[in-house]
Amino acid sequence: MARASPFNEPPENCGGGSDGSRWILERARKGSYEYADRWSPQKGAMRDFGLLTLKLTGWEFEEIY
Repeated sequence: MARASPFNEPPENCGGGSDGSRWILERARKGSYEYADRWSPQKGAMRDFGLLTLKLTGWEFEEIY
């Protein structure tokens, strides 16, 4: 996560839409709080990290928005 962190990517307009999902990643460290918020990311560190954490659950999904 340190190499390709969603927290290091520039913010995006997360307006949302009628079909998709909101991906939110939060962290607290050294007395600070940060979050990354994306609407249905198709590429980048947020999607990579999200897919990794979903894989760790062992659940299977037909489609991931």
